[in-house]
Amino acid sequence: MKLAKAPKDVKVAIIHEAGPYGTGGAVGNEQTCTRYGTQILLKEGYSAIAPDCSTLVTKLRRKVLPARQRSVGTERAPLTGG
Repeated sequence: MKLAKAPKDVKVAIIHEAGPYGTGGAVGNEQTCTRYGTQILLKEGYSAIAPDCSTLVTKLRRKVLPARQRSVGTERAPLTGG
């Protein structure tokens, strides 16, 4: 897959299930990102029995969006970092 940006200009988050299969996939993704110089903003595992992943979404928003663009109150900021 080709992107409109150079790999060094791409930012990714690696969010994976914390078991052996998900962790192995995350390691492979991290190695590929390192090889191409892609920026990893967040690498985080979650439990397969987690009731929701809202804490991961919050962490991702903090990494992607500057403080002035984050949501306030009930408004929601988009997850695009621009």
